[in-house]
Amino acid sequence: MSSEHVQTIDLTEYNGRIFFLADPHGQYSVLCNLILSVTKHDEDVIIFATGNLFDYGPEPMELMLAINSGKFEGRSVKFFSAAGAGEAMMKKLLPANPDRRKFYPSTFENERWCSLGGIWHKNVNRFYLEEQIAQLYQTQLPIILRIELKGKIRIAVCPSDYAAIRKRFVDTYTALHAFNAANINSYHSQFIYGMHHAITPSYVDGVNFLILGRNPANSIRKAHGLPLTNLPVLVGNSLHINTGSIFISQTDESPVYAPGISCASPPALTLVELELKAHPTLISHQLEKKSTGLFSLRSSPIDLTSRDNIVEVVQK
Repeated sequence: MSSEHVQTIDLTEYNGRIFFLADPHGQYSVLCNLILSVTKHDEDVIIFATGNLFDYGPEPMELMLAINSGKFEGRSVKFFSAAGAGEAMMKKLLPANPDRRKFYPSTFENERWCSLGGIWHKNVNRFYLEEQIAQLYQTQLPIILRIELKGKIRIAVCPSDYAAIRKRFVDTYTALHAFNAANINSYHSQFIYGMHHAITPSYVDGVNFLILGRNPANSIRKAHGLPLTNLPVLVGNSLHINTGSIFISQTDESPVYAPGISCASPPALTLVELELKAHPTLISHQLEKKSTGLFSLRSSPIDLTSRDNIVEVVQK
């Protein structure tokens, strides 16, 4: 990782398949099902995620181990993620000094994380968990991921929104690279909780696409009067991928969904593939959970010329 807050992945010589994912929420088996459904065993595969990887879900440690090992049910996958709200709280579990622990299971911040979906960590050996989290942070979990692709294509990935600290993206990236912990606190919440770029169409200068998660696609679509298809939606040049709204758990009374997901929206997990051809194409691969409990795979190009999928910037 280049710094604590930013990370660049150079794929200018890469010829494999590239996918983007939002908020899997510990849905390891469903994600593996989706990966195995749309890739082959001998393909190079890389996934970039917006964060919120583990909390609330049924298989958080399975997902963490898969990311650290690069093996998803035997399929080799390179996986990089920005740090969402869940990862920001998870990081606080790591002691600044392993010999003098700062947090204990009864502390306020630990319990707050538990109440916000992080209770799974109490079922894992503390020393083993710290070892896996530390390994994770050695390779990823910045605030911004910058991906450099062939053809001078640049894509940024943020957990929820993008705070334009400087006018141009490259200058914002440089500023974040230099910021210390005190500097970053002024902007951190905007990156992990914000939704300005979901509501206000604007262009981020210096990237072809900005990939964002956390905010449900149908909520954004409803705000802009678009069809509620659950498909990713482009607002300006910010692509909002549907948060991983697969069922999180099931009780006798009612299902429990990921935060912000209305029960009116069919639960779905989405991988968006970028095909680098003469004209780059985005393809949505979506596993949708039906009322019968079965999953249905829907793969289709995202038509970025259709007003059903794009909210354009109105020039003033």
